[in-house]
Amino acid sequence: MYVINSKIMINYFDDFEMILVSTSILLPSFTFFITQIENQNLFLKIVRITSCQYTYWNNYLVIVNHFYDNDCLSIFLTINCTTVVIIYNIFHLNCYNLIKQIPNIPDNTTDLQIHFGNFVVHIIPFLMYVQNFYNSTLCVNYNMGYIIILFNMIWALQCFVSFDPRDVYFQIEKKNVYRLWMFLIVLNLSIGSIFCCKYKQYLINDKITTIK
Repeated sequence: MYVINSKIMINYFDDFEMILVSTSILLPSFTFFITQIENQNLFLKIVRITSCQYTYWNNYLVIVNHFYDNDCLSIFLTINCTTVVIIYNIFHLNCYNLIKQIPNIPDNTTDLQIHFGNFVVHIIPFLMYVQNFYNSTLCVNYNMGYIIILFNMIWALQCFVSFDPRDVYFQIEKKNVYRLWMFLIVLNLSIGSIFCCKYKQYLINDKITTIK
């Protein structure tokens, strides 16, 4: 089994760290640039709103990882794509009217187009990485969920200077914003623990092999 451990993950993690830091600088800078030239242009307004949505931060990293194929980033995206698809589809299935209020979805958008968009931007990235839960030998000796939580907070503070992303999604009660964040934190840590368990299982199997 191939394992990312403290001895061989240094190069992977250095690149991974660089990708996350550069993303946290580049995407907000792009949003700021669009804001400066928007000037009530509807298309640029949609681009600005889209660039602030977490789904597109995630999909940007999916594209980056297609070229870098970084193992740490693969684990990060496996967890991230899973949380994105779960949280979006909770609203999609239970509060569909709120989905239609997202400001970069035009008023004349049909239900079929919204469902198709969900499949393309949420479900396909999830399907690209879900195999890592079952088939991949990737595992890590710490919970990657903590890094994702930090990245979530950087995204929120960079885009909204708060933890309430109503400007690019929809308005919900303030108490539900905090509940959503608590759910997100628990979800990230729970999914991240899977890769820790795989690492512990590797250590157990390695000891068994050594004894034999």
